[in-house]
Amino acid sequence: MTTTFTHHWQVYGHDWAVAHLQQSMAYERIRHGYLFVGPESVGKETLARQFAMALNCTDPDRKPCGQCSACRRIATGNHPDVLYTQRDSETSPLKIEELRLMMQKLALKPFEARYRIAVFRDFDTAQPRAQDALLKTLEEPAPHAILILLAKSLEPVLPTITSRSQVIHLRPAAVQTVYETLTELFNADEDRARLLAHLSAGRMGWAINALNNEEVLGQRGGIRSADQHPRHDARRTLQAVRRSIEGQSGADHAAGTVAVVLAGCVSIGGEQRPRTD
Repeated sequence: MTTTFTHHWQVYGHDWAVAHLQQSMAYERIRHGYLFVGPESVGKETLARQFAMALNCTDPDRKPCGQCSACRRIATGNHPDVLYTQRDSETSPLKIEELRLMMQKLALKPFEARYRIAVFRDFDTAQPRAQDALLKTLEEPAPHAILILLAKSLEPVLPTITSRSQVIHLRPAAVQTVYETLTELFNADEDRARLLAHLSAGRMGWAINALNNEEVLGQRGGIRSADQHPRHDARRTLQAVRRSIEGQSGADHAAGTVAVVLAGCVSIGGEQRPRTD
């Protein structure tokens, strides 16, 4: 099976979601509320950023073009009309004060872009009372305002929020899709790409980050850091998995790969799968 890359957005493994958003733009059916749901590092914020670029891109034909001033500044997080929520720490909830502040900013007219866009990271960590702060804006949005909520799960999100949002589920990509994305678009070594594809559990963002930063294996992949396990740094982990699956073929190779990856995560990190929180 060969992966076909059908669009120019820098979003990988979620072609159907990109096609849906492109179609909504083509028919000028832009919603004021979107809710992107999926595991950590699956690509929610990447999709949100590319969508924001496409909405505010100044190129008349290719959106996002990636070259205009709006695209470049959104890509680097420096556009005044694309806003992101912040939490005090990774363990703290998204506070009501932060959401109210975001609503105040979103109510202002765009400085220069067509749309003023607010991206709510970790929205599923917000308490119900905090989530309620968005209802008025979702019910009576300003013409220029777009809210993009990011959540790992729908369960903590109020039904009143989901019913007023376009929900897009981003599921983990197939191992083959991750592998081919790494090799064809990021020029990754085939052996390394194959290992990262299996270790990623389908989380494309995690795989791309791990390709360029081996520390990601310890920080985000359910594998403890080298400081905690000095005998098992990221490189040794990859080498151990490679040695373990050598000599297998066909169905045994595939089954053995999965088994070894899981076993490696248990012996090194005490977990059977990468973190998805």
